[in-house]
Amino acid sequence: MCGIFGVIIRKKQKYKPKDLRRIVDHLFRLSESRGKEAAGIAFRTMQAIDVLKSPIKGSKFLKTPVYRQLIGGVLNPRNKQDGDSFLATI
Repeated sequence: MCGIFGVIIRKKQKYKPKDLRRIVDHLFRLSESRGKEAAGIAFRTMQAIDVLKSPIKGSKFLKTPVYRQLIGGVLNPRNKQDGDSFLATI
């Protein structure tokens, strides 16, 4: 069984990217006990779906430069468009 979770951000919600990043990272670590062989994340915005996955543990995945770059770009309030955003791990 794998560890799957999701976070939905509505267009009118106010959030600090730093706090949301902390929540996602924490949920990733909690789900690691259910999915130890691989980790991944998918972000859906109004423009695209970005998927990143790797055959490593979630705690190592969170430390990769490509994860940090992707999540930093998606959670940046300047990049947020009208419409709902959806964020989920796979």
